[in-house]
Amino acid sequence: MRIKQVRIKNFRTLQDVTINVEHDVTTFIGPNGSGKSTFLYALDWFFNAPSSNCLCSDDCFAANVQEPIEVGVTFSELDERDHKVLGKYAPDGASQCTIWKRRSIEGREYLSGNTKRYRPFESVRSAASAADTRKAYEEIRKSCPEFESELSSVNSAAAAKEALVAWESEHIDELEDMETTIETNFFGFNGTGKMSDLFNFVFVGADLRAAEETEDNKSTTIGKILERSIDRTAVDEQIQAIIAKAEKEEEEIYNEGVGEQLQRLSTKLTEKVSSFSYGKEVTVENNRGEIKPTKTTFGIRIDDCSMQTNVVHQGHGFQRTLLISALSVLAESKQVDTQSTICLAIEEPELYQCPIQARLFAKIIRELASDEKRRIQVIYVTHSPTFIEAGHFSQIRRFSRDSRGNVTVAASNLGRIKQRIAGVLDPEKVQRQLDAKITGDLAEALFDNKVLLVEGTTEVAVLSGIADRENGTGALESRSIGIISSRGKMKLPIDYSILTELGIETFAMVDSDAGFMNRLDKNLSDEEKKKHKTEHINSNHLIERFFGLNEEDFPSGLFDGNKIAFVPDTLESFLAKEWPDWQRETASWEAANGIKLIKNQESYREVTSKISSEPPQLFRQVLDMLLKQ
Repeated sequence: MRIKQVRIKNFRTLQDVTINVEHDVTTFIGPNGSGKSTFLYALDWFFNAPSSNCLCSDDCFAANVQEPIEVGVTFSELDERDHKVLGKYAPDGASQCTIWKRRSIEGREYLSGNTKRYRPFESVRSAASAADTRKAYEEIRKSCPEFESELSSVNSAAAAKEALVAWESEHIDELEDMETTIETNFFGFNGTGKMSDLFNFVFVGADLRAAEETEDNKSTTIGKILERSIDRTAVDEQIQAIIAKAEKEEEEIYNEGVGEQLQRLSTKLTEKVSSFSYGKEVTVENNRGEIKPTKTTFGIRIDDCSMQTNVVHQGHGFQRTLLISALSVLAESKQVDTQSTICLAIEEPELYQCPIQARLFAKIIRELASDEKRRIQVIYVTHSPTFIEAGHFSQIRRFSRDSRGNVTVAASNLGRIKQRIAGVLDPEKVQRQLDAKITGDLAEALFDNKVLLVEGTTEVAVLSGIADRENGTGALESRSIGIISSRGKMKLPIDYSILTELGIETFAMVDSDAGFMNRLDKNLSDEEKKKHKTEHINSNHLIERFFGLNEEDFPSGLFDGNKIAFVPDTLESFLAKEWPDWQRETASWEAANGIKLIKNQESYREVTSKISSEPPQLFRQVLDMLLKQ
């Protein structure tokens, strides 16, 4: 059994979102406040809510208390055992089942699921009382001759419902999926419900405290590991035997020490009472205190070089490491014992970790989830490129939230990227470049709200410097806007396709190279010069075709609803002509520092931000396009 799909309605930041979950690992990314963690909290409520009525009106989207909160989970890959335990909610032959948890507008929380039923019988099942049930049943019987002959006469509401079930079992083809309320012990308390034998959801929130999770009780991670790994039966039995022996010896001591005294006192009291009330006896006896056996419990200590400490005295990084490690052990131990599936939902696994430790986490959890025998699903919520892994682009789910609070979740795959660039570039290049892109050049861009793609690092530095100058230091970063180098004009379509497929508003700026002739070797033949010209024109045409523009040999300016800008020539030649102060300032900086600025991105940005004269109009237009809300 695996989670296949989740639909969440009217829960906190999520108004109505449906998300497909991968077989092994699903990675949630997106800006802060876009609803990623809310998704995990919704699932935690669905699976692990400690009691009813744990939500309130504040948990409704935009305070919409006129609609219920709903979380629906569709499970797939059902095996024979799943069908047996789930019964009518996943009958034989069903490839999946969906369970809903709702909080009604009155505040009642309940579960429901689909079962196969005959719709006309619902009038009987929904009757308010036993008398109404029998009446509705008789009405059904008399509604057609077939029912009167096949549905027997009954004298109780229970018998009426049993007769309906018997009829439905003989008329499977006439049944349809209908939602019905599920008994309250479906998930149970502390993992005691029937679903706990099939599926467990373990949520590791960003604020989960390792010290609390290492306590030995049923609700903690360590407690669950101990329950599945340690057999306390023999120890508990021996302790019970010791207590029984102690109780017997205690009784003997009391009898020897005060038994006769108590007997004499009882006799005297009985004689005195008899003078007032005939037929009553008084007995004074020893009220021994019950010796209650204590449960065998375990604790954790950390041996750190020559010191021994408890968990709470360790650093945050180690505590988080211990927590993730414990989850891994829990996942492994659970599968051996119960053959159930476990879903590890981890919020910010990179928290408190140095880069190499975060990479190790990603590798270990990936290996756990990839082992089919372990039956583990993993859902990450991350802000770290470390957990964007090569070969798993299709497992990314990117959340975004617009100014009205509407959340959308985007996902893509290799096939869709190939479709986007078909007719412009060789689709097979995508397969070779995709992994390198999402784990390299675009790793950080996947987390931005907006992205401007440019050809090289100099463009990144110059435009960032102008933005700092015009709007204050970090103007782009504070708005989660990234300027990313595609490392060449013809690599830009793949980058653009990846980002837009994941719902990231993306723009582009490229050189049209109109002045290329001025940079050619004067000794080249006319044929070689013509070849260079053709190459530049073809590359411009490909970019224009990709953006759906009319083809011009050397375009200039903003196009396609301001989604792409063409610099008339190269960046450097354009700046030399349109912003001479930039050349003077860079030359002055090089002379003062004795360092060449060529391709030095941070220094370019610093110098550009301090130029007092106005930058070229095209660059200001591009930045306005980016900064526009």
